[in-house]
Amino acid sequence: MTRCWFHIGMPKTGSTSIQETLYYELKDPDFIYCSFGEVNGSFALSSLVGHDTHIAAMRQPNGKRRQSPYHQRIHSRFQRCLARARTRGAALILSAELAYGWTRHQHICWRQFALDQGLDLRIVLYLRPPVDWLGSALAEGLKYARHVSHAQIIDHCLQIHSGQKLLYSNTLDALSELYGENALIVRPFLRNQLLGGCVVRDFCQVVGTRKVPDTIHRQNDSLSLEASQCLHLRNISLGRRLRGSLDLLRREALLHHLELIFHDRPSLRLHPSVLGEGLPAMLQQLTRLQERHGITLPLSTAVDDEQLTNLEPLLALPDWARERLAAAAGAGSEKTAEQLLARLEQGLAPVSVLRSARRLLRRELRHARVGC
Repeated sequence: MTRCWFHIGMPKTGSTSIQETLYYELKDPDFIYCSFGEVNGSFALSSLVGHDTHIAAMRQPNGKRRQSPYHQRIHSRFQRCLARARTRGAALILSAELAYGWTRHQHICWRQFALDQGLDLRIVLYLRPPVDWLGSALAEGLKYARHVSHAQIIDHCLQIHSGQKLLYSNTLDALSELYGENALIVRPFLRNQLLGGCVVRDFCQVVGTRKVPDTIHRQNDSLSLEASQCLHLRNISLGRRLRGSLDLLRREALLHHLELIFHDRPSLRLHPSVLGEGLPAMLQQLTRLQERHGITLPLSTAVDDEQLTNLEPLLALPDWARERLAAAAGAGSEKTAEQLLARLEQGLAPVSVLRSARRLLRRELRHARVGC
């Protein structure tokens, strides 16, 4: 059987860094990163086992369902990777952090597919302290305008997300039942327990690569409190989600500006009290996690004094921060924060275009070199 290392997240634990580093930099002949032509394999793996969420499946005139072109392409690329792995005696590496949120049925379909293909599965999973995870999820929602009102952030990020993603003990119980305890490798996403404080190096050690890639791709850097306030105000002013490539390019421009303007400020940190009535249940989950699976996670790793006990400060950008925005935008102090942010968002689109073009070129070069 072919050994298959299946990395399933959880989200916000350096998954993108692992994926991009292995996608572009893995050169160990004993391992093949099966990317399906995509850095993140979440959509591809869902399609591979019959859950085609990326492109709707086409239908025959008589109403019978047939495979979509996307599914056919993914299946073909997987078979090529598997054939190369068997020829070289190499192990496969798959990464799809959205698999952390798969239903039981999806996991059963994937397990059966792996057995049919002769794969010896090992599931690798990183768990992050829950309050840290909420802070990171909040920052991601602000970056990409997923919440366009203050009420949406409170309701969606702190209630729905916490209910779906942070049931650590329940998730591990289900995975152990489906794949077996011996096939499950769980690592705490804590800097002092990761190899060299880096999740990419830690993952390479777990799977047993002989050489860690020289270049580590770091993605999704944390936001400062002031940058988070700016994004929240901009999202509310915009009043809608981002639409199309132009909106995404402008948002990349704004993120680039905010990173430079507030580079000396500490990251956004949440206090455990933001869990509200869910705090006792979260503590119970962490206790069960330690008792049943031997994994100790704190509620949070934040130690500074600037933790948010609620989300109201996101609505109040301090005057000194607005002055920095005005200086960066080359505008007078009479401009509102919303006006300054809109000006910054439209002022660096060429840089964003070049970044996107560079990523596309690197991906095509990788396809030519690796073949998938």
